[in-house]
Amino acid sequence: MQLQMIQQNRTKSLELSLSKSNHRRRLSMERVQHMTKSAIRRASQIEVNPQAKRNLQELFVNFTLILICLLLIYIIVLLSS
Repeated sequence: MQLQMIQQNRTKSLELSLSKSNHRRRLSMERVQHMTKSAIRRASQIEVNPQAKRNLQELFVNFTLILICLLLIYIIVLLSS
């Protein structure tokens, strides 16, 4: 009887600590989401020079093309071996 009560108490305390942990995790996730949304909001209000914007777009396109080429080379090497 006593052993059963001890086990029930342990189970309850474990459930309580797990629920506290989940609550903390949920709060930190909400904080991260809030920070991300506010950072996106601030970033969207920044005005960028059109020339700088074009340069960034070209840089992104070049980077993407390089990644695609590397992926194709990797696939060719895998198929040839």
